[in-house]
Amino acid sequence: MRMALLFSGLAVMSLGLAVIPKVEGAKGWLVKRIGQGMEYVSFRLERPRPVHVHVLVCQKRFSKGFVIEPMLANIGSIGLSPIQLIVQKAQAFTGMRAVAAINGGYFMSGTGAYRMSPIGSFIWRGELVSPPNSRSALICWENGDIEIERLDGRVELLFGGSSIPIVALNQGIVANGVVMFTARFGQPIFCPVGDDVLQAVAKAHDLPLRPNGVLRATVTSVTNSGSVVIPSDGIAIVARGKATRALKGISVGDELQIRTEVRPAKMGIEWALGAGPRLVRDGRVSVEWREENFKQEAIFAEHQRCAVGLSEESIIFVTVVGDGVNGGSGIDVEQLAQLMVRLGCEEAMMLDCGSVASLYVSGELIVPSGNPPRPIANAIVMFNAVTPGEPIRVAIEPSVIHALPNGRVPLKLWLEDEACNRTKIDSAIRFEVDEQLVKVEKGEGLTLKVVGSPNEDVPIKLILRAIEPVRGIMGEALLFIHRAPSRLIVIPRRVFLEPNETIKVQLLAETEDGYELYYDTSDVRAEFSDGLIKFDASTMTLSAGKNVGRTKLTLTLCGAQTQVDVHVGKRWVTIEEFDSLKGISIKCVPADGTVKANCELVSTPAFSNGSALKLSFEFGSGYTTRAAYVVFNRHIGSPLKLRCAVYGDGSRVWLRAQVRDARGRIHYMTLSSAVAWRNEWRLLEVPIPEIATPPLTLHAIYVVATSLSMPRGSILIDCLSGQYLWDGT
Repeated sequence: MRMALLFSGLAVMSLGLAVIPKVEGAKGWLVKRIGQGMEYVSFRLERPRPVHVHVLVCQKRFSKGFVIEPMLANIGSIGLSPIQLIVQKAQAFTGMRAVAAINGGYFMSGTGAYRMSPIGSFIWRGELVSPPNSRSALICWENGDIEIERLDGRVELLFGGSSIPIVALNQGIVANGVVMFTARFGQPIFCPVGDDVLQAVAKAHDLPLRPNGVLRATVTSVTNSGSVVIPSDGIAIVARGKATRALKGISVGDELQIRTEVRPAKMGIEWALGAGPRLVRDGRVSVEWREENFKQEAIFAEHQRCAVGLSEESIIFVTVVGDGVNGGSGIDVEQLAQLMVRLGCEEAMMLDCGSVASLYVSGELIVPSGNPPRPIANAIVMFNAVTPGEPIRVAIEPSVIHALPNGRVPLKLWLEDEACNRTKIDSAIRFEVDEQLVKVEKGEGLTLKVVGSPNEDVPIKLILRAIEPVRGIMGEALLFIHRAPSRLIVIPRRVFLEPNETIKVQLLAETEDGYELYYDTSDVRAEFSDGLIKFDASTMTLSAGKNVGRTKLTLTLCGAQTQVDVHVGKRWVTIEEFDSLKGISIKCVPADGTVKANCELVSTPAFSNGSALKLSFEFGSGYTTRAAYVVFNRHIGSPLKLRCAVYGDGSRVWLRAQVRDARGRIHYMTLSSAVAWRNEWRLLEVPIPEIATPPLTLHAIYVVATSLSMPRGSILIDCLSGQYLWDGT
C-alpha cells in the first residue's frame, strides 16, 4: 500500500474569503489577494520529494465580479497556444481582466493533424465541443453550481431509419468509424484519398450542438476524398473503411439528425472540462484511475501535477512542480490526492499535467518558471469582472520581505481598488518605517536598502508604509531583518567548466522556514583550494584556468557557509562505433504497417574511418504520431550531453533521442527539429536534462513525421558519443 499520509497537520490559514489548512512541513508560505474572490498561495515542501506548490483559492459561487470559464486555445475554435496567449485572447473576447489561468484537460498528443483536439468532455457556453469519455469533469450547471462528476454519454447520427454511432467529435478521422466535425473545429478536414472514405457536409438548423439535444441538418455536398471546409452554419460527417456502408446512398438534400446524450443530466450544463482521474471523494483520498481507464505508469510516476478541488466554500486549483534546486521532479498521483485532502478539498480531480503544466497569475507566468511554456489546447481562466473603481490602497511588491544586513530589495508600487484592479501611481509617495533600520532609495526604480542589523539571532520585524498623500491612502509591507541565513545553496549545485570558460552562478540564501533572503553580493566571501578557478563575488562569476581538475569553492555570507564542487575539463566518449548491428533493433509507431523502416551498416559517404548506421524510413498517411526508432538500450552512465554526426537527406523529419533514468523516467531530447540539409554531414549535440537521475540508459534515436506529408528517405548516423567529466564521473 502507498497510502501513507505523506502530508499531515491542520494548522489553519485564513484567506479572508475561505479557510484552507496549512500543510505541515510547508516552507515559505505566502498568501496574496489577487482579485475579487480570489487569493494565491505558494509554499515549498521537502517531503516526500522537494516540490513547489502553487494554489489558487476562488469563491465557489460566482458573483457579478468574479467569473471562471474554460477556454479553447483559439477561444472560438480548437488549436494550440501557450497559456499567456490564451489569456490575452480571452480578455479580448470577454472584455474582462483575466486574473489567473491554469492548464485544463488532455488533448491529442504527437505530431498528427488533430493534435490540438480535446480528449474528454469539453462543453463551452452550452455547446458540446468534444464528447464525454467516462472520466471526471469539472462542471458548471446552469444554476451556477460547480461539481465534479464522471460524465458519460454518446453522440449518434439518425439516417435512413438507422442509428449510427459517432465515435469521435472534432477529434480526427478513425478507421472503420463515423466521425463528426462542427465549425468549432476551426480548420479544414484533411481526408485521405481512397475508395474507403465518404464525407458529407450539411447545413445545420439548430446550432449549436448541445448536450442532451437533437441537431437537424440538410446535406449540401457528398465527396470521397480531399480537403473539406466546414461552413460556419454547418457540420461535416466522415466515414472510413467498413463504416462507409452505414452512409451508403447518402445524397444532397437528405435530412440528418444528430442526437447527443450526456449523463448525469441533472439540468443544463453551462460548461464542463473533462480530465481525471478523480482524486478525492467525500473528503477522503480516492484515486479512481482504474475506473476511469488510466494507465498505471501515469499514476505512480513522479511528474509535475495539476488538480482542481472543491471545498464547501471554495474552488481550489493546485499546481505542483519539482524543486530543481533541491533535486525534486514532482509527485505521484496518490501524493497529489493526499495534498488535496490536506488543503481542505471534499472532492478533487487531476488536470492535464507533466510538461504542459502551466499557471498564470496577475500578469506573470508562474509555471513553467524560466522556460517557454508548451502550447496547450485549453485552459481554465479566472476573470475579475468588476469595473475599476477609486483606488483605496497602495500595493507594495514584495509584500513580505526577508533580508540580511546591507540587503537591497527592488520595490514595485501601484494603486488598487477593492477588487484589486490596478492603477499607475501619478504622485509622489512618502515612506514610513517603525525603526530607522532601512531606507528607500530612488533612482531608475525604487530600492529598499537595509542599513541596520539585529543585535540577536531573532529577526527584527518592521512595517514599511507607503503613503499616497493626494488621495490619503496607504499600503503596508512586512519586513524581517535577519542576522544570518540558515541555509546557503549555490546554483547550479555542481559546476562544470571547460578550461578558460567563465560562467555566472547564483547564491540562494534562506531562512529556517524557507523564505528567500535579499542580500548584497559585496558581502559574499569566496575561498578555493588551488589555482584551478577564480571567483568574482561582485559579479558572481566563476572562471576556470587552463588546467583540468576538480576543486571546491567555499562561499560565506553573514557567517553562513556552503561549498560547491567545481569540475574543469570535459571529454567525449564513444557510445556506439557501429561496427555491428548487435543489440540494435528497429521499432515503428504505429505498428500497423503505416510506417516502414530498416537499418544497415554502410561505409560511404564516410564521416569516420569506420562504418555508419543507415536508417531508411517510409511514412504512410496518418493522423497520429508516426515515428521510426533505432533502439539501443545502452547503459551510458552520467553524460552531460549526447552528440552524433548525421548525414541528411532533406526529408525534414524531426530527429530525437530518448534516455531512461535510474528512476525509470523517459526523457526526450531534440537533436534537430527538421533534417533539412541534404548530402552533407552535420555534428549535432543536445544536453541531458538536469532532472534525469543517473545512471542513464540510451533507449533510442528516432525520426518523426511532423506533418500530413508522407516523407521517405535515409539518414546516416555516426560517432554517437557522450560528454563526460574529465575524471569519468
